[in-house]
Amino acid sequence: MELVELVADRFAAAADGRVVDLATGCAVVLTVMSAGGPTEQTRWGVRCDLLQKLHHHAVARLVDYGAIGETERFEAWRCGPVWRGARAQAEEVMRTAAAFLRTCGLTAGHPSLDAVRCAAEAAVVLPDSAAGYPAGPAEINGRPAIEPAIELAACGLTLHQRRALPAVAELFDARRDAGPRILSICGAAGAGKTALVSELSRVARV
Repeated sequence: MELVELVADRFAAAADGRVVDLATGCAVVLTVMSAGGPTEQTRWGVRCDLLQKLHHHAVARLVDYGAIGETERFEAWRCGPVWRGARAQAEEVMRTAAAFLRTCGLTAGHPSLDAVRCAAEAAVVLPDSAAGYPAGPAEINGRPAIEPAIELAACGLTLHQRRALPAVAELFDARRDAGPRILSICGAAGAGKTALVSELSRVARV
C-alpha cells in the first residue's frame, strides 16, 4: 500500500513526487516555500490572485494557493513532469509564455528548460517565484522603449467571477448546519462548468 501525504486538505502527494488534485483528479506540481513576512505575504497573495485569473495555453494554470500552517505557503499548478519532447517546441513555449506575461505588464521570471512541463500532451511553462509581479516600463538607454505590436500568440484570457459563485459558496459556510448537500451545475459545452468547479474547489478548501 502506497502512503500519501494530504497537503492543504486538497492535494495528495505520493512519495515518488506525484501530486493529484483530489477535487478534479488532475496532476499538479506543488511548490512549497517559506511564508515570509506580512508585507511579502500580501504582495504574493495579490500576485497569485491575478495569476489564477489569467489563462494562456503556454502557461500552466494556478489552481490553488495559500498558507500551510504559520510558516509555509504553497502554489498548486496544473501540469505534470518535465517536458521530454522536442527542444525547439520547449523554447518556443518559453518565448510565448514570456511574451504573454510581459504583455500583461508582469515579470516573466527566469524560465529554464526544466520549467517546461507536460500538460494534456502539450508543453507549458511553470512560472517561477519571480514571475507574475508588476513589471516597470521597459527602457533603452534610460528612455521608454517602443512597445512592439502585440501578437496573437501573446493574447490570453482573464476569468471574471461568475454570478453563481457567491451563491454556491454559501453552502460552504461553516456557520450553516452541517450535513450533506447536493448541487447540480448545468450548462452547454463551453459554458464554463469545469472552470466554476475549479473555483469552487478553492473556495471550499479555504
